Amino acid sequence: MIKFGTNGWRAVMGEEFTFQNVRTVTQAIANYFNERFSREDISIVMNYDTRFLSERFAMESAKVLSHNRIHVLFSDRDGPSQAQAYQVIKRNAQGGINFTASFNPPEYNGLKFSMESGAPAMPAETDKIEEEVRRLSSQGYSFCPYYPKNDYIKRIGLQEDYLSYIEPKIDFAAIRKSGIRVAVDLLYSTSREYLDEILEENGVPIEEIHGYIDPYFGGIAPSCTEANLAELKTFVREKKCNVGIATDADGDRFGVVDENGDFISQNLILSLLLDYVVKEKGWR
Repeated sequence: MIKFGTNGWRAVMGEEFTFQNVRTVTQAIANYFNERFSREDISIVMNYDTRFLSERFAMESAKVLSHNRIHVLFSDRDGPSQAQAYQVIKRNAQGGINFTASFNPPEYNGLKFSMESGAPAMPAETDKIEEEVRRLSSQGYSFCPYYPKNDYIKRIGLQEDYLSYIEPKIDFAAIRKSGIRVAVDLLYSTSREYLDEILEENGVPIEEIHGYIDPYFGGIAPSCTEANLAELKTFVREKKCNVGIATDADGDRFGVVDENGDFISQNLILSLLLDYVVKEKGWR
C-alpha cells in the first residue's frame, strides 16, 4: 500500500515503486492541484536524483501532469532538493515533485511532493493524496498514452539561480583568509557542481572524491553516517585537509569530519550554527 512519510513515498524499485504506481500517484497529485487551484496556469517544478531510472520516472510523471494540462518545469539534470525548492518559490509555482529516496539504499526510489512554499507537503495534504490513490486504484486507473503538446513540459536549469542566491550569504573572504583546505565527498550525489563549484569559484582550495554519477553509490547507502564516510576520513588525513564535508543523495543532509579524520555529530554542528546565528546575527 502506498504511504507517504515525512519525506514522501519511498519503496523498492520493481516491487512497490513501479512506473504504474508512479503514474497513479502523479494522477492523484494532478487531481489534487486541479481541485485546489481551479486554474489554467498551474505549474510544477520536477526534479530527480542520481538513482537508477530517476530521470525516467520523473519524465513519466511529467507526461501524466501534462496530460492534465499542468505545466512542468523539468530540471535539465539531477539537482539538490533545496535547489528545486528555490525554483518553486522564485517561479511562483504551485508545488514540486522530486524523485529521490534521499539516504536510502540504492534499490530504493521515492517521490517527494512539495507545496508552493517549497517545503514538503504535510500529512494533512499527503493524506488526501493517499486517499485519491486508493480511489484511482479501486477504479482500475490506467494511464492513457496520450500527451498534449510538448509546450507543457519545459526544461529549466536549477544550478545557476541557486548558487547565485546563496553565494552572497557566505563570507568567502573570511574562509579564504583562514587558509583552510576542504575535502569534499559528494557521495555520487546531486551536489556535484554545486558544493564543489561554489567553493572553487570563490577561491577555497578543495580536494574532491566521488564527484561523479554512480546509481549504486559505491555499494553503500548514500547516507552521511560515520561508517559511510570511512573513505572521507582517510582522505582528509592523506590530503592534509582541515575539514571534510559530505552530502547525501539529494543534498539535504550533511556529514563533517575534522582534520584528524574524526567524525563530528550533525547535532553538534547544528548547535554551533544555532549559537552563531543567535550571538553573531542576532536571530531570535
